[in-house]
Amino acid sequence: MTTQDIISLPVISIYDQKIIGIVTNVYVYRKRIIALLVVDENNYDEYILFTKKIYRKGTKAIIVTTTARLQLKDSIQYLLNKYCLTLGNLAFDINGNDISTLANIMFDNHFKVTSVQCNNVEYNKDIIAFKTNCTILNTYRKQIKISHEKIFDENNQTNDMIVKVQTKKSANLKLNTPLSLLVGKTCTKNILAPNGEVILKKDTKITSSIVAKLSGLGKLNELLLNSN
Repeated sequence: MTTQDIISLPVISIYDQKIIGIVTNVYVYRKRIIALLVVDENNYDEYILFTKKIYRKGTKAIIVTTTARLQLKDSIQYLLNKYCLTLGNLAFDINGNDISTLANIMFDNHFKVTSVQCNNVEYNKDIIAFKTNCTILNTYRKQIKISHEKIFDENNQTNDMIVKVQTKKSANLKLNTPLSLLVGKTCTKNILAPNGEVILKKDTKITSSIVAKLSGLGKLNELLLNSN
């Protein structure tokens, strides 16, 4: 199967017999497609469907058992940007020359990448290195040792993000309050997303997962200024 076979497929929930959205892109981590980007055509909300939670994938639709298996893209955007590669990203050869963009990905029934296609040329997975926002094609046809970052796991996303927050200062952070001290405090006002949606309600007790989420959304300054 290829990504061209699943792009534009509807995602249907058995739970309410409803089309949740349409697949518009994929997310690759190392050499596996770990998630699909699903867009609701009614309100254009973007959701993430992790491939290991797909009930069935067919030629005409992807089936899930409940809408709860989809997460809003904004809630994990930080991790997706940090770890994952999407279709359309640049591809380079081992010498640093620009080949093209990643046009198609071939994968097996377990979503393991078997090869990719750039400029109508197919490259085997054994000579491919997926690194965050670009693909490196090892045109030497020899194995290259690559050091990998911490394994991406949506179940452990909070812990990974907290490490990032606590060890690397934000460029926009002008306060010297240790972020770990926010945990246990209370938010003193509603914190809003750019579209006006409330992402953290007033009087909510701040947890480590909330710190991680607002860090990914660029809202740490606002949280620091409105916590007590």
